[in-house]
Amino acid sequence: MEARLAIYEKSGYSDFPRKSQNMSQSHQLKLCLIAAVYGVVQVSSCHAPRPGPKLIEADGVTYTACGGALWLRNDGNLKDPSTMNYDVQFQDAQGLNHHLKMVRMLKVTDLPDDTPLCNSSPSSRVSGPR
Repeated sequence: MEARLAIYEKSGYSDFPRKSQNMSQSHQLKLCLIAAVYGVVQVSSCHAPRPGPKLIEADGVTYTACGGALWLRNDGNLKDPSTMNYDVQFQDAQGLNHHLKMVRMLKVTDLPDDTPLCNSSPSSRVSGPR
């Protein structure tokens, strides 16, 4: 039996590469599953409007969103991170809807519910008392 094993190993045939390949496929499957779950969480959370007043800084311009805000990330070309941008939708204190496209730099901050600018806005009357 040992002689057969020695001849088998000398001939270059071995089960080791096949086992190694199976382990890497298993590892790849786990990584794909983790990436898929992460992607679903990211996509589902991005499409939910964020209620309440927000301070939005988009490409150096500051806006106040009184009716909440929705922003979606567009990854663009994955090989070039500089192509990533955002689409932002919100309603301002006058009740006007805004849709900002191709925003490169975005910072969104929660404002207190009793923000004076938003307490008298049409969006605060529509959505009820704060």
